[in-house]
Amino acid sequence: GWCYFGLKNYGNAIEQFERAEKLGGDLYQINKGKAFAHLKMNKKPDAKTEFSKIYNHLQISTILDLWTRWHEKILMH
Repeated sequence: GWCYFGLKNYGNAIEQFERAEKLGGDLYQINKGKAFAHLKMNKKPDAKTEFSKIYNHLQISTILDLWTRWHEKILMH
């Protein structure tokens, strides 16, 4: 999944993370990868769902806030 993520092929990344889940892969990496792929595809509700499997509410809020600020800076440059 992370290979496809690195290639900016986020749909395939999610598919591969889901395949890894079925094969008994590391759930932390799977859920984190799916969450960030959803963020890259502007699917914040889906990202929150995935993040909620591994992080608490405060951690999720922090991640989403940092994500928003980071992307605002990119758009400004």
